[in-house]
Amino acid sequence: MLAPEWRDMVDQVDTVDTTIAANRDGYRYAAVDGTGMTPERTVAAIMGEFPEIYGT
Repeated sequence: MLAPEWRDMVDQVDTVDTTIAANRDGYRYAAVDGTGMTPERTVAAIMGEFPEIYGT
């Protein structure tokens, strides 16, 4: 049997798990649904969630 593609592993991630968000020591969780988005648009959406880092 072949090893799973990275995309298959990503699809198994629990999108409701906000473990890092529960830690308020400078961590922030941003849920971005990249379904139907190009990689460029997905990155732009992520960057838009953190303007203090990316300046957008």
